[in-house]
Amino acid sequence: MKAPTRNWTEIKSDTPNGQTLRPPCNLAGPLPETRVRTSAYFEEGGRQETPVWTLDQLAPGHRVAGPALLIDDISTIVVEPSCEAEVRSWCFMGC
Repeated sequence: MKAPTRNWTEIKSDTPNGQTLRPPCNLAGPLPETRVRTSAYFEEGGRQETPVWTLDQLAPGHRVAGPALLIDDISTIVVEPSCEAEVRSWCFMGC
């Protein structure tokens, strides 16, 4: 199993060791195409063909319009229709 390479949680405070966090860096190019689609049911719109991305396909700054599924080895993020997910990553100053 591959270790996670990105922090998907937005941190809004200083770190315990006093290093200041900075806003996300936009490292993303264009959103990669996904060849995987599945049928998923949503309260808004019922059953819909839904694209699926793995989190390692995405980079900070990517925006994914719903409906969509974002998956990795231990979790699934459901992006509802008419919603948008933004991949964010917080970095220590100087990294």
